Order: sequence, then C-alpha cells, then structure tokens
Amino acid sequence: MIEGALPGQIRDTVLLHQRLQSPKYRVALEVAQTLLDQHLKEVSYRDIVLQVKQMQIPFSTPDIAELTAQHLHEHGVKVWR
Repeated sequence: MIEGALPGQIRDTVLLHQRLQSPKYRVALEVAQTLLDQHLKEVSYRDIVLQVKQMQIPFSTPDIAELTAQHLHEHGVKVWR
C-alpha cells in the first residue's frame, strides 16, 4: 500500500494505467477531448460516431465511440443514446 493513499485511489490509478496501455483508449481520449473543447454539457451518441468517422481513425468506429462515450460520461457530459 502507498502511504497516505486510500484504497479507492489506488484502484482508480491502476485502472487508469491499464486503460492508457490500450491504443484504442488513447484514441478515444483524443476524440473525447475534441468534444470537451466545445464545452458541451450533453451530446448524442450519433454525434460521437460522426466525430470518430470525421477523424478517420483506423480502429473500429463503434469501439472508439463507446470508449469515448464512457469517458465523456465520467467527466459529467450527458450522452444521449
């Protein structure tokens, strides 16, 4: 255990580390940041898919869109399905 760290903080850090090892997750972060830069409070899943397609990402569009939606939701953006 790390001195002064709560168990939840350690779990979150390990999870983030595992996610960042995935190339798909890193690409999804780029897409999410593009949308976050627009200061959106809510976005439709369709808009996320269109953004992924517009960026011509070499990974599966639904995979990247889903990871992007999860990241946006974690940062307080409402994702309409």
